[in-house]
Amino acid sequence: MPVTCVGAADPDEATIIEEACRLADTGRYADFTDIEHVLRFGYGMAGARAILDRYPVRRMLNHRCADAREEPASCGGESASVEIISGIAASPGRRGR
Repeated sequence: MPVTCVGAADPDEATIIEEACRLADTGRYADFTDIEHVLRFGYGMAGARAILDRYPVRRMLNHRCADAREEPASCGGESASVEIISGIAASPGRRGR
């Protein structure tokens, strides 16, 4: 049975998986390890490691992370592009420093 973002038997497990999916879909994280770190240390979800460190969950999150990074709109869209372009535009003035 494939792992989805809903349908976990344990409410805590469902919350962790749903939040992990939401984070993966932002395109800001490389893989499940980044998400696990955010959930454990940023959100205080101590059980995140045990839930996310299962092959079907890892695989699903890694795929979602990769898919989200491939779609510019899910990575912050225009604001992310503006930030990157602003950094590039500022670079020439810093040459020789």
